[in-house]
Amino acid sequence: MKKAFVVLLFLPALSLLAIMAVSGEKEAWFDMENCEMCKPLMEQDPALLENMTWEHHEISNGLVSVSTVAPAFRAHYQKAGEQMSNVEKKLLAGDEVKLCNMCVAMGEMLNTGKVKMEHVMTSTGSIGLTTSDDPAMITEIQKWGERTTEEMKKMAETGQSE
Repeated sequence: MKKAFVVLLFLPALSLLAIMAVSGEKEAWFDMENCEMCKPLMEQDPALLENMTWEHHEISNGLVSVSTVAPAFRAHYQKAGEQMSNVEKKLLAGDEVKLCNMCVAMGEMLNTGKVKMEHVMTSTGSIGLTTSDDPAMITEIQKWGERTTEEMKKMAETGQSE
């Protein structure tokens, strides 16, 4: 599958976010309406998020993330990935991009140069590995995964995250 799908989980270009992001911790962890990286997931089909999963599991050197998408929504998932790839291009060009706290936090970790990311597209979604050799960064990666999981639960229960 196309490399554009890689952006659905962790975008290497997010390393530029620490400089270009417009965000603040007092804002929600997710901002599906205003975050230019997350918004495509809502724009393709409002039911896409309800028809996909995004799980995070700790491993010894970081985090494994597993996404699955219902068959009827895979084309929407693909289009969202293409739109997210366009956001990546804006970041790489040095353009200012509005991002949520989740995306900013990932960008800050990537900006250290101590975090590695790998992605594999599967027939049902994707698998991502976010790892580090630095014990402090491993802790940060795992905290990010824990927070993201907690916020996804809140969003599912209330339709919002904080």
